[in-house]
Order: sequence, then structure tokens, then C-alpha cells
Amino acid sequence: MKKLLLLAVILLALTSCGGKNITLVNLYHAQDYQWHKNTLYIKVHWNIERPDANTVVAEGYVEPFDPKTGLHSIRLELDGLDAEGNVVNYVAGMPKETRIVSPLSTSPFRLTMKLNGKEDDFTMRGSYYHFDAGAREDMDTKSYDTIPLKSDEPY
Repeated sequence: MKKLLLLAVILLALTSCGGKNITLVNLYHAQDYQWHKNTLYIKVHWNIERPDANTVVAEGYVEPFDPKTGLHSIRLELDGLDAEGNVVNYVAGMPKETRIVSPLSTSPFRLTMKLNGKEDDFTMRGSYYHFDAGAREDMDTKSYDTIPLKSDEPY
């Protein structure tokens, strides 16, 4: 009990030091993002920004669909699509954390694409492995899943 009280006092002191905002845990909220994709095991949330005429940046985060599920080896791909929905450009990357499990079950990502001029729209796809939290992580085909190019699932 004394350790818990000491921790609470330290946290209070840290958050009120010098009037500076200190965030001990990065918190992400889906409503802060304009685009979303869900599968049975993962949620991807992102915003698209254009810092200049030749660049698109997708910035967001991934999280397990269910808190009882863990994720690992996540590979994301920002795809540039033409007017017919064909992929005409892409850039791949990974979120910051390679293993995502509750209770801190989110991981941010940032993908930067140099445009080739054929892009009409953008979307996210990828692949990952999932596992039951507390269970062994493996790379078996039954644990492998993908984030599809096109998704009809509403957020």
C-alpha cells in the first residue's frame, strides 16, 4: 500500500512540474482519425496529410480488435490508387512496436509516400500475426492474417 501511495505522489509531482504537460502514456482515440480499417484481429486508424505537392503522409496507429488478442510482425502498406482503384504507388513500413498486447495495446505509425502523379485516392493494407494474450506467439499460417486492399466493413 505504501508503494502505491508513493507512486501516486510521484506521478502527481511529475504531472504538475513547472506547468509543463507530461504524458506518461501515449493515448490514441479512434475518433481523432479520419480513416479506419478493421479485420477480425486488428484495427488501423490513420489520417492523410499533404505536407507538400509531391508528398502524402499517413499517420495513425494500430491496435488489437479485442483486448484478449495480441499482434506481432505487423507490416503496413500505404497504397496510392488511380481512379479505377488500381494500386499505382505504395510505401511499406511497420508500426513503432513490433509486439502489441494489452493493457498498452496501441502502436503508432507514420508512412511517407512520394507521389508519382497517378494517385487519385489512398488506402492502407498489410499483414500481421495474431495470438491469444498469454499464449505462445508463433508464425504459423493459422495465426497469419491480412488487412485487405478493399474493405466493406463500416467503422
